Amino acid sequence: MPSKGTIAHTKRIADASDVIKELVTVEIERQQHKLTEHQSLMFDANKPPYWFNYTKEIVQFLVVSSRNTVN
Repeated sequence: MPSKGTIAHTKRIADASDVIKELVTVEIERQQHKLTEHQSLMFDANKPPYWFNYTKEIVQFLVVSSRNTVN
């Protein structure tokens, strides 16, 4: 079974994932995106993402999140 993670989002307008090592699968609204090293994905943070590691290796990736500064 793959490892799976999610982050809760409130009032964020964009998130980005950047794979540093190996392969990570990102699922947003039931659509899967396979990202290899040095690939990125930007998405609407109001749609909860899920990260999967289907490999036997340790995956490293960076998630950057920006908040909506408009009140």
